[in-house]
Amino acid sequence: MRNQILLFIISVITIGTSCNNDDDGDNVVLSGYDRIVDKNFRMTDVEVRANGIILASRSFVFECEKDNVNRYESSGTAITQYGLLKCDPNEPNEEFYFWSLISNDTKLILDYGGPNLTVFNIIVNDGRNLIIERYSIEDVDNDGTQESVQTVVTYARS
Repeated sequence: MRNQILLFIISVITIGTSCNNDDDGDNVVLSGYDRIVDKNFRMTDVEVRANGIILASRSFVFECEKDNVNRYESSGTAITQYGLLKCDPNEPNEEFYFWSLISNDTKLILDYGGPNLTVFNIIVNDGRNLIIERYSIEDVDNDGTQESVQTVVTYARS
C-alpha cells in the first residue's frame, strides 16, 4: 500500500511539472516592432485638442476612413489601403510611405516623402491596439494665432 501511495505521488509530481505553460510559446515577450509589423490596423478613435479644448473626437472619424487599413511592412514600407467608402472620389486605392520605430520602440516615425517627418509617441502597443499621440503647433482655427495641438489616434488590429 505504501508503494502505491508513493507511486501515486511521484506520478502526480511528474505530470504536474511536465505541463508547463512555457511549452506552448504563448509567453514569448514580443518587441514593439514585432507587435505591429506585418499586421493590419483600422482606426477606431481619434481626438484632437487645441490648447486643451477638444476640437474633434470619435465622431470626427468619417465612415469613409473606418474601412481603411494601415499595414507596417517588415521592409520599412507602410501601406494605407483605402476601403470601398471613399472620402474623395479621386482617392487612390493605396498609399505607400515609410515607417520606423525609434527610442526603444516608443516613437513611430512616418515619412510621406515631404519635407518633414511625422513623429508619434506610442502610448499603447499591446499587439491588439495601437494608440499614438502627436503634438504640434499650428493655427487650427485660422485666426492668426498658433495653438498647441494634441492628436491621439487609436487603431485596433483587424
